[in-house]
Amino acid sequence: DSGINYNDPALGGGFGAGHKVVAGYDFVDNDSNPFDSDGHGTAVSSIAASTGYVYGGAKYQGVAPGADLIALRVDTGTLGWGKEQPHVEQALQWIIAHRDEYNIVAVNMSFGTGHYTSPTDLSDTSLIWDELAQLNQMGVMLVASSGNDGLQNGVPGIEYPGIDPNVYAVGAVDSNDAIWDAGKAQATERSADMDLLAPGVNVPIVYWNPLEQTRQIFPASGTSFAAPWLAGMAALLKQVDPTITTAQIMSIVADTGRPIFDAATNLTWPRININAAIARAYQMSSAGGQDDAFEANDVMSAAKTVSFSGDTVSVSGLKLLANDTDWFRFTLGAQADIDWSLTTSGSFAGPSVDLVDGSGTVIKHLSANDEIRLGAGTYYLRVNAQGTGLAGTYGFDLVQAQDDGADNHSIATATPIPLDASGQGSVADMVLLGGSDDYYSFTIDSARDTELSIDYGGSSAMPAGQLLDTNDNFVASFNGDGTLSKQLSAGRYLIRVSSANTLDGTYGVSVSAASVIVPGSNGSSNGMAYDASGRLHLAYYDEAARNLKYAERDSAGVWDKVVTVDPGLYAGQFVSLALDSLGHAGIAYYDANNADLKYAHFNGSSWDVVTVDAAFTTGYYPSLRYDASDRPIITYYYKTGADLKFAYLNAGAWVISTIDSAGDVGRYSSLALNPATGRWAVAYEDTGHGWFKYAEQTRSGWAVAVADSSTKIGGGYISLAFNPKTSRPAMSYYDAYNADLKYALFNGSRWTTQSLATKRTVGLYSTLTIEADTGVADILYYNKGADMVCRARGFGSTWSLTSVTDDGGRWISRASDAPGAETLAYVRGSGLAIIDL
Repeated sequence: DSGINYNDPALGGGFGAGHKVVAGYDFVDNDSNPFDSDGHGTAVSSIAASTGYVYGGAKYQGVAPGADLIALRVDTGTLGWGKEQPHVEQALQWIIAHRDEYNIVAVNMSFGTGHYTSPTDLSDTSLIWDELAQLNQMGVMLVASSGNDGLQNGVPGIEYPGIDPNVYAVGAVDSNDAIWDAGKAQATERSADMDLLAPGVNVPIVYWNPLEQTRQIFPASGTSFAAPWLAGMAALLKQVDPTITTAQIMSIVADTGRPIFDAATNLTWPRININAAIARAYQMSSAGGQDDAFEANDVMSAAKTVSFSGDTVSVSGLKLLANDTDWFRFTLGAQADIDWSLTTSGSFAGPSVDLVDGSGTVIKHLSANDEIRLGAGTYYLRVNAQGTGLAGTYGFDLVQAQDDGADNHSIATATPIPLDASGQGSVADMVLLGGSDDYYSFTIDSARDTELSIDYGGSSAMPAGQLLDTNDNFVASFNGDGTLSKQLSAGRYLIRVSSANTLDGTYGVSVSAASVIVPGSNGSSNGMAYDASGRLHLAYYDEAARNLKYAERDSAGVWDKVVTVDPGLYAGQFVSLALDSLGHAGIAYYDANNADLKYAHFNGSSWDVVTVDAAFTTGYYPSLRYDASDRPIITYYYKTGADLKFAYLNAGAWVISTIDSAGDVGRYSSLALNPATGRWAVAYEDTGHGWFKYAEQTRSGWAVAVADSSTKIGGGYISLAFNPKTSRPAMSYYDAYNADLKYALFNGSRWTTQSLATKRTVGLYSTLTIEADTGVADILYYNKGADMVCRARGFGSTWSLTSVTDDGGRWISRASDAPGAETLAYVRGSGLAIIDL
């Protein structure tokens, strides 16, 4: 079908051994993940074998809720038979190859093509006719929907593969046993070659909506939803009698079904009656024999295959005739610890049991309760009667704690963990048996800052980890939380994972070997701030890695390791950094890959990264501050709407509003708090007019004013600050038309402007501070013509202009540690230069 949403709780909540969906394959994408891309396969599976779901206050479950499922994805829901058929052939070949491994008893095919009036295997045109014939010979029940196109021009017929002689075709009836929409365009296709009717009208199904990524439950109609009733029925009757044939199953279902007459065709078909079919199967299986349903397993070659359901094989109610021998066969995909128990009932002299390998050699004589460690392979149980007086039954349980299949229990067989181009690699879903160490290896080609971790999901004690060099020499032990951080030189390393007891959950091993990065390497957009302890916090966009980086420098000038805050591609542009009252860094930035505004905050141990606004293209030029309650406040440019936006975090949810939407407004926003009013203010560019504007919060919204309308094309690079002495706002900015650095000051009634630097292209990337004691404005800016950072300092008509650097100056940011002590970051060459002024 289209796959199965195996994560659905009614369908096992997972994929692989130990789950309801035990296996599968995606023949469309040619990979081992048959996740549903359409929803149809999930719906069909919910009817066949789901464990339970609620619709309209009533509880529903699949026909065979204890059965396992295998998902073979052959269609996206849109391929059509021509493209679908080769995938169906591959899927049927897969079933043939794995039939014994998974004890496959039925195949459901809720699809079809054509309208055939007589039985045919289409051997001249079909790709799958021979696989259908082979599966029928193997005793696998093949079920297909009859089709949804009704009587075509009054002519009875059904679709292929339902018309194939090896396949049983099922049509749909409603809850009143009326054939689905008889005579209408959407109706049960039917003819004398249809085998069965089953509920298929308004049947509550579990559906996976791939577009909305949601689970839905609603009533659905079609023969697609009638077919799985027979597939589930086959599993039930195989449970009653494992020796029953497909022909016997169909005979029982037909004989016990309710006859439904169709006036349109003058034909009658049985409607499935599950309870009656089960009762008939029990009656037939208990008649005429003294031994149990597994009989004919008296020699090793005829051993009955028993399969693990999850981690358990449980068989009961078995009979053993005098001087008889019963043989059973089970297979382990990996090394496992096996717990064995034998039970008997009645006046039964318990049998003796031998564990035998494939050559017939006895591995161990098993007691009533025993345990043994076995490697991957196929094993046999030989149950031997003791003589006469065997009234009663016996049963047995096998419970496995299975390894993961990797033969990595020595240094020589260590499982390699390949590292990708960024130095990342991992393995997951591994099993560890007590006393059986697992080894892994990884190789790095240069000195790396290496993070190792063991991720464990069980409730027993965390497994221990050790790092070894290639000669098995001890390097370091993992911490109690399963982590290890260490700078390693180039070479091959080993990880040993060990536990005295078998883990009750799976574990994984992750390696992150990042190149040793100097803070600011390949940096561009950036932000800096000092905390109360004198630590410098730096965030920047790494142009080479194309993501957001962060580092801290202690009061002695020593940098910590650079960390990646957001590894997303092109995430981290237009950085704005601020510190909360605890000195923890917050960063607002633009995620160009997703066109979103994002916010990252260090919580004291890790980074919390969230999307603030994802409304089309949004988040340019963010400016971040914290209010007195440590709530992050962000202004930014909503590009799609050409608006200036305001966002703040309130009780865990982001509240977003519009400050200014008059034309194209909002680029280069700079946010500051008015110390006199305690309200937020923002300076920004009005690109539509080429103006510079200022907005301040009021009780009812925002008061917007034009600070400079003399600029013709804007320019940006705005920095807003309040004069601590007067509580009046001022801003520095770049006038692109005149290529000048400008300064605007609000004098209490209006904005006044002046050009501070006019020689060549000057004023880009400006950053403004105003000294608290003197009210002197201090502006750092980029002189593009001279490729240097310059400083403009003064007030009124008295300004001094000096150069600060002579080797670059884009993306300027600054941080003050104490009065007169300042640190500057700017682009020099291919990265950031960070200097103390």
